[in-house]
Amino acid sequence: MRPDRLITVAIADDHKLIRKGICTMIESFKGFNVVTESDDGSDLLRKLSEMEVLPDISILDVSMKQLNGFDTLTAIKQNWPSIKVLMLSMYSSRFNITRAFKLGANGYLLKDSDPSELRDALRKVHKNDIYISKQISREVLKNIKNENIQLPKITDREMEFLALCCTELTYAEVAEQMGISHRTVESYRDSLFAKLGVSSRSSLVIHALQNGMIPIG
Repeated sequence: MRPDRLITVAIADDHKLIRKGICTMIESFKGFNVVTESDDGSDLLRKLSEMEVLPDISILDVSMKQLNGFDTLTAIKQNWPSIKVLMLSMYSSRFNITRAFKLGANGYLLKDSDPSELRDALRKVHKNDIYISKQISREVLKNIKNENIQLPKITDREMEFLALCCTELTYAEVAEQMGISHRTVESYRDSLFAKLGVSSRSSLVIHALQNGMIPIG
């Protein structure tokens, strides 16, 4: 990078206050410039497709309601592999972190990190290094580095079912909304129980929320 060239950053986060705060912080860092911001993954992908010059780094909130961070990450790596991606999340779960890196993320930063750590993370991923938030436990890091870890493969329909399970809908109402039979609902439920190691709807919901699989608020 030439000394006079700014490192350009794009941001997608569906919480406006957080997004604006991050933009302000990055603009205060020497050598950085925010070139675009979006309130969801779909909007960011549209903006990237229209850009003549792509940003160096994209910061993605994991739990966006409209196209989550993981799906946005996948699309970016498929269409614009030169863009480095820093995932931003409230959650330090092994599931989310491992999933992010397996999908091609360059870094994973927790939202309660210090501004200086955000700056360091951006510099690291720009140099094609991997960055993992300092607050993430050594045990999680050890597990992430273990190449034999296998994430449970959850289908899109199972994720849709999981999201509806986190509402007040009954299983019968979930079946009606998804246009499936009660037997298929039972199949999705039992499959998720087995994949996530839970045994009840309440524990399924708690697991999903604690691990950032379903956005809150």
